[in-house]
Amino acid sequence: MDSRVALDADVLMRLVDALSWQRDSAPDAESVAGVQIYFYITNPLITPTVVEELEQASEPALFNWRNCQFEEIAQEDAFYGGCVKGMADRYLDYHPDPRDCRVVAEAECAKVEALLTLNADLIRGLSGRSEAINVMRPSEYWKGARVPHGTVPPRMPLKGSPLLRADWWRW
Repeated sequence: MDSRVALDADVLMRLVDALSWQRDSAPDAESVAGVQIYFYITNPLITPTVVEELEQASEPALFNWRNCQFEEIAQEDAFYGGCVKGMADRYLDYHPDPRDCRVVAEAECAKVEALLTLNADLIRGLSGRSEAINVMRPSEYWKGARVPHGTVPPRMPLKGSPLLRADWWRW
């Protein structure tokens, strides 16, 4: 599948944690969906605001996110910057958090199809109001992708990863 999805910081943190999962039991459903999206559908994109937020974070788990080789959305040019500012300003009419509005606008101006988030207020405020993308939970995106059971994932865990022995993420 050729899909483009972006992650907010919360989804990214859960995905990084799940990709380094060392326990026998499966993580929560949203983390499982994030891992399935990563292995079966696409390499998620990270918006400039989320990259900036992660680089300023002091939590050790956040430093590992670059090891996953996610693609960062580049702040390409003045047009992209103008697009982001204009859309983010419009979204403030529907959602009070300027940072959230900016993340949605960055994803939309980068032409992704969905921003995956766990923020219920953001989903309520901007899902259906964003101009060209869906704002949704990872589990909703995974369910909507309709990946056939038994599909061989195009991407596999790295050699030596505990996920190679785990079944909880396999579809």
